Amino acid sequence: MNGTGTSFAEKISDLPGVTVRATNGSAPARPILRGLGDNEVSVVENGLRMGDIATYDPAHATPIEALGIAQVDVVRGPAAILYGPNTLGGVVNVISNIVPTVADHPLSGTVNVEGNSVSSEYAGFVPNVWSGSNSALSVSAGDTHSGDIGIPAGNYFDPASGTTFRLKAMPQTDEQSSEAGAGYAYLGDFGTVGIGVKHFETNYGINGRSHQPRLDQFSPDDVAHLAAAQHGRAP
Repeated sequence: MNGTGTSFAEKISDLPGVTVRATNGSAPARPILRGLGDNEVSVVENGLRMGDIATYDPAHATPIEALGIAQVDVVRGPAAILYGPNTLGGVVNVISNIVPTVADHPLSGTVNVEGNSVSSEYAGFVPNVWSGSNSALSVSAGDTHSGDIGIPAGNYFDPASGTTFRLKAMPQTDEQSSEAGAGYAYLGDFGTVGIGVKHFETNYGINGRSHQPRLDQFSPDDVAHLAAAQHGRAP
């Protein structure tokens, strides 16, 4: 994956026939295949549906740490029907190797790091695999921190409020996410069997007006006064 950006969708956006929907910021970006997206494109991990609601709600992010991806298969055309419904546009199969492969050498792993100055992003991901004669254990962890996306400094007019704001970054486009996973595989005469688990957390902004007060930081009385003040009346 050679594309720019913090999300997996942005990183595959340079592939032929692939674009990205990023109207709500970087974190909830989704791939668009042949002009189709949302519930017409299925995003799966290791061939399995993830059960997230990002397919139907553009404000939700797909729970994937981009640096933890080992391979991405983009399927278009009739072959996409093998993955079930909601594949009219195609399928993006994200392969994360959460279940390890038994290897000849006892220890293997990589360290992936990246950063950019547009959003002051820094990210890292570390997967490690310990292999025995007929089993393997994997442990992985990753983290991404990205600030608001920088834009040319200047005065920007907000038609909704009729107010002009002095900005140098796009408000509420920040992202912080982390992931930890573990997997186990056993190699026997019958073949290989394995299991993997992953925990993913993310906190990101949706494009909007950062000058709005966060109501969760105020008491109910304070919220009533704020609402009244915004509507020009006494509480």
